[in-house]
Amino acid sequence: MLLTGERDGYYGDYAADAPRLLARALAEGFSWQGETSAHRGGERRGEPSAHLPLTAFVPFLQNHDQVGNRALGDRLATLIPPERLRLATAMLLLAPSIPLVFMGDEFAARTPFLYFCDFQGELARAVRDGRRREFAAFEKFSLSLGRGPGRGSQEIPDPNDERTFLDSKLDWGSLDEKRHAEALVHFRWLLALRTEAIVPRLAKGAAHGTYTSALPGLLAVDWTFDDGSRLYVRANLANAPAVFNAATGATIHTEGSAPSGGKLAPWSATWTLLAA
Repeated sequence: MLLTGERDGYYGDYAADAPRLLARALAEGFSWQGETSAHRGGERRGEPSAHLPLTAFVPFLQNHDQVGNRALGDRLATLIPPERLRLATAMLLLAPSIPLVFMGDEFAARTPFLYFCDFQGELARAVRDGRRREFAAFEKFSLSLGRGPGRGSQEIPDPNDERTFLDSKLDWGSLDEKRHAEALVHFRWLLALRTEAIVPRLAKGAAHGTYTSALPGLLAVDWTFDDGSRLYVRANLANAPAVFNAATGATIHTEGSAPSGGKLAPWSATWTLLAA
């Protein structure tokens, strides 16, 4: 929600307090830990997780559910500017939790990953129609349901159409394009930094985190490893500069503009490491 600004459907649960929920997930594993969910009609969601080691969690930017269950299978690379995707990728890979990388994430793939299946008869019709009803809460697809000025749910691809499956395949030829080649270089750099700075510390024991946040997009997470070393991230996922409290240690990575004058630039983050 911080990256795309989406508030429809289940994204609404994150809209009011997105920086805190992201920071909490980075520091403690789960963003929801038993609070009531408006989207789920007041039901409680999640359970306490701060006591668990962060290697018990597998976060991701995208996966087959998050992309495939979108109406049009959109990837983040088609929804947000490249610099925001670079920042999000760094926040995933430079955290102690074990990152999940969805197919194509490593080169910022732009091909959709649609919901596809191979059903027949009544089941095929039920799945197709169910997909279209599912997005009644999303304004841009509400036209055919009589709920607003949207584009109409008929635009949602039929999961049983072979074209839906074929359109979901990765385009490996896109690696010849500059933007995808640069994304792959960036991804490899972050993995190399993770291998050097984070993985050896995880091998010596657990990591736990604490966090603070402030609207509209400022967050700070401090991770402590069992060997006594500490990793810090200070991030600004908003459109205006933000005053922040700098962390101690050596800067190991900056995404976006470097901090200046006690402020973080819009859509930037800096990581520092304090060795034991």
